[in-house]
Amino acid sequence: MARRGRKASVRYYASKGGYFTHFEGNNIRLADGPDDAPNGKTYLAALSKFQEVMGVSNADTADQQNTVRIVVDLYGQHLERNGQERSLEIVLQTCTSAVAEFGDKTFGELKPIHVTDWLAKMAKPRDHTHKTKVGGQAKTRRVKWGPTYQNMALRTLVAAFNWALGQGLITAHCLQNSKAVKIRGRKRSRGQEAYISPATWEALITRVGATNHGFADILRFLHGTGCRPAEGYNVEARYYHAADKCVVYPGQPGPDDYAWKNARRTGKDRVIFLSDDLAEMVEARIARYPEGPIFRSSRASMWAQEAMSVNLRWYAKKLGIKPAPTAYGFRHTYATDWLLNGGSIKVLADLIGTSVSMIERHYGHIMVDKDRVRSIMTAVMKGRNSVAEEPQAAPR
Repeated sequence: MARRGRKASVRYYASKGGYFTHFEGNNIRLADGPDDAPNGKTYLAALSKFQEVMGVSNADTADQQNTVRIVVDLYGQHLERNGQERSLEIVLQTCTSAVAEFGDKTFGELKPIHVTDWLAKMAKPRDHTHKTKVGGQAKTRRVKWGPTYQNMALRTLVAAFNWALGQGLITAHCLQNSKAVKIRGRKRSRGQEAYISPATWEALITRVGATNHGFADILRFLHGTGCRPAEGYNVEARYYHAADKCVVYPGQPGPDDYAWKNARRTGKDRVIFLSDDLAEMVEARIARYPEGPIFRSSRASMWAQEAMSVNLRWYAKKLGIKPAPTAYGFRHTYATDWLLNGGSIKVLADLIGTSVSMIERHYGHIMVDKDRVRSIMTAVMKGRNSVAEEPQAAPR
């Protein structure tokens, strides 16, 4: 609490060249620049920051009067406190524009149309100015968000809102219905278009393995387990069970644990089984990275969907692979190959952490290979008939 008798206000300190406020025992810098109150740019920026600070201090009681700006800011602070640097970076990359677009709306005012309009705006080409890594010179280029980046931005915003919901800062938000906002753009099929043929996989892993060992390892993990991409990105030493050669994400994750997609709905552990080769590779990476994610990009940061997509598209272009493989394509390929080789749907559901009904709903495309399905049926029926024809022992 602020000191008794001293009300928080916006004050200018000439010695420090900026506006400050004294709040909860600390001097908080609001804006740097000249003393240009009451209508100057610096003062107005300081006033806006002051209002944000005051809003955050009352967030626990404001409920639906909390603004998007306050919730995203608090979510960012939560990620920073828990050392989730990559997640914080994604929030800054994606939600900053959302805050600029509708950050001052309260959760009582926010509607799906506001989010839809924001994503549509970001999907259009626009000028983006940034500083180069070498020399720090300003450079402008045309950018736009594709469907993949829009999906990541939407998921990040939903994660921030769901966190606020779980913390009791709000009682509801407009994105609780997963179909409230739809991303425009051509969706890739979970079937034939997403399938990565053996020839494509061999060409890809050979090229990647010769030039980027870290990227090759995460690709081998995704291809060899059929796990969701995020399940691969979040592997850490603490989740690996050497005795059983598997990765286990808890069904009841703690505050610092990775929460796999269906953890809170099912309460079940997510078990990712590894072949001997994959287990050996995982153990080697654990020896290198005993703390934090074991699969890391060339910048030593945890893999993210956008970085994965950029790398896959780059290698696909070099190899002339069209369309470029996707991270989820490895999961679809694993499931498709399993089913085409006569594997049990129930076992597959356990292996990839989903339900039988989901597999039946999304993998009907295997019927395009009618000859293969027929050969499986013939082999199974032949084996059943041969057992039926075995002579029976004479009754005593």
